[in-house]
Amino acid sequence: MKSKTINLGVLAVLFLLSGNTSFSQYTSDETKNPCISKNDEVSALEPMSHNHNEEINPQVPALSDYHEVIYQIWHNGWPNKDYELLKSLYPEAEKGFNNLTQVKMTGILQDKQAKWDDGVKQLGKYLQDYKTAIDKNDNKALLDAAEKLHSQYEQLVRLIRPVIKELDEFHKVLYVLYHYDYPDYNYEEIKQDVAELSKKMNELNATQLPERMESLQKKFEKRRADLSSAMKNLENTVNLGNNKDAISKAIEEMHSKYQSLESVFD
Repeated sequence: MKSKTINLGVLAVLFLLSGNTSFSQYTSDETKNPCISKNDEVSALEPMSHNHNEEINPQVPALSDYHEVIYQIWHNGWPNKDYELLKSLYPEAEKGFNNLTQVKMTGILQDKQAKWDDGVKQLGKYLQDYKTAIDKNDNKALLDAAEKLHSQYEQLVRLIRPVIKELDEFHKVLYVLYHYDYPDYNYEEIKQDVAELSKKMNELNATQLPERMESLQKKFEKRRADLSSAMKNLENTVNLGNNKDAISKAIEEMHSKYQSLESVFD
């Protein structure tokens, strides 16, 4: 009896060492943390549907890195008319630009890829003006190009950073609803999303645009009211019961009104 027990123990150890266990493939040797993927094999190991922190708070490291050279150009070279410094910064500016052209928008930013690409393309044009000014030793043109380069960099920053915090918070919940719970049609999750969106809508309704955006105020208020109305309709529709067609129509209408409101800041 004791011999059989030992043999069974040995077999169990050999089985674990053989690599056949389904747990070994999900662990990184470097981090020792679970390696989550989207394939069916690891679906059970994925986080809960509302745990999409990386997707709703994406980072663009290449843009953050580019700030270093832009800072030198705009805060040192340009105001001091330090032409030699401006010229010396071109290789770094070109390298950073090349990195920006490789950026792919993910998560909550994925719908902004086309605008990002257009913005980076424009940045490249100003960078070429910068290089042309250096080649021609045209200091005035170099200052003008540096100013435009900085301005276009700021446009890219505004593209990925929320103009209004409350609108961004609304979008984070909407992202989970529209890209996960609605496509999967998880009614209970949809109800939770809509309840949270209603709270975010109340906060958005209470916010004020900064003075620098005063010219957008009327358009913003009109489109915010449209979104609020669509949001109330969605909430009422969901609360009436599990009617997939009616809920789907209400979600699409609300999503359309959100996009319309967001476009105010384009």
